Amino acid sequence: MRWGVNSKGGWFDLDRGVMYRRGQGQTETNKRRPPAPIPDRLVPHLRRWRRLTTNGPVEYFGKLLLKERRAFTRARLLAGLDGDVTPHVLRHTCATWLLQARVPMWEVAGFLGTSEAVIRKTYGHHSPDHLSAARRAFHGRNLGNTLRKEA
Repeated sequence: MRWGVNSKGGWFDLDRGVMYRRGQGQTETNKRRPPAPIPDRLVPHLRRWRRLTTNGPVEYFGKLLLKERRAFTRARLLAGLDGDVTPHVLRHTCATWLLQARVPMWEVAGFLGTSEAVIRKTYGHHSPDHLSAARRAFHGRNLGNTLRKEA
C-alpha cells in the first residue's frame, strides 16, 4: 500500500476516504480487490502516518516492506497475539463484527470484495437477524396447532 496512485499496488486516497486495493492499470483477477471506504476512525491515524512516512503506511526507514508476511508476524508478536491470528482470521473477524452490527450483507460483501452469496453462506449466522422472519412466524400465530394437525 502506498500513499499515492501507482501501478505496483494499492494506495490510499485520504481526501476521498477510499482505499484502492489494486495499482492503476493492474488487471482484475479472480481474487477481486475493489476499492473500499476507509473507516472514519482510521482516517486520522492514516493522516498521521502519512506525515511520518515517505512511501506508504507499511514501510521501515523510508523503504516499503517487501515481505508483508514477516511484517505481520512481527506486528502480531508485538501485540502479544499467538500464531493462530492470521490476516485471514482478521478477515473473518471483520465480516463477523460487521454482520453483528447489522450491516447489510451486500455492504459487507462489497467491503470485503466478495460475493453476497459467500457472506450469506459463510457468515450469515452471525447476524442478529439470522432467521428472524422464521422466528417471528411463531409469535402471534397458532403454528403449534397447525404443526400438530399435519403430523
